[in-house]
Amino acid sequence: MFAFCRLIAARLLTIYPWFAALLVVGSLQGLLWLTGDPKSQEYALWWGITVPVLLACRVAAVFEAGRLLMSSSPWWKLLACRLAIGSVLVGLAVSLVNGLDGLQFSHIVKPRLVFYMLSIGLRYSYTILCTVCGIFWAWAALFRVDVSDSLYRHLGILTGYFACNATGYLVINTFPGTAPLVGAFTTGSSVAWYVLWGISFSGDRERLYNALAESFPEASGAG
Repeated sequence: MFAFCRLIAARLLTIYPWFAALLVVGSLQGLLWLTGDPKSQEYALWWGITVPVLLACRVAAVFEAGRLLMSSSPWWKLLACRLAIGSVLVGLAVSLVNGLDGLQFSHIVKPRLVFYMLSIGLRYSYTILCTVCGIFWAWAALFRVDVSDSLYRHLGILTGYFACNATGYLVINTFPGTAPLVGAFTTGSSVAWYVLWGISFSGDRERLYNALAESFPEASGAG
C-alpha cells in the first residue's frame, strides 16, 4: 500500500497502470490472513480465487514494463519481437529447474488438483518473469541512452522481487519442511522491494521523459 500511495503521489498511474493493479491485488490478497487458519476451507477458497488474478497482474506488469522499454526508442522496436520471444524461451528453460518436480498428479481429488495446478503456475511464473525482467534490465543497462532512470529502476526492482520469490519456491521444492521459514523470507523481501520502489522513483522526471518521447520520437531515438 505504501508503494501504491507513492505511485499516486508521483502521478504515475497512467504510466504504470498494470503495476498499480498488481499492488492493489497483492494488498487485497494479503487480507486473506483475516479469513482464519490457512488450512481452513474459506482460506483455500479465496486463495484459489485471488491467485489467478494476481498471476495475470504480474504478467501484465512485466509486459507493461517491456512495452515501455521497447517504446523508448525506434530501434528498440525493431528488436522487440525477438527479444520478447527469446526472453520467454530462456525463462521456460530456467523454470524447468523450479517446476513440476516434487508434484504428484496421480490419484488426486479435484480440489487438490486445482491447488497443484495453481502451485505450478506460481512456480513457473516467478521463474519465467524473473528471467524476462532480468533480460530486459540487462538490455536497459547496456543501452541506457534511451531508457529513463525510473524505468531502469523499475525493471531492476521487478527482477529482484521475482528472483526472491523464485528462490523461495526452489528452496521449498528442494528441502521439504522449509515452507514456514521461506514464507517469512519472501514476505520480508517483498516488503523491502515495495518500499524500495516507493522511495526510489521520481514522478516528474518520468512524466517529462515520456512527454518528450511522445512529442519528439526522433530525438529519443537519437539519444
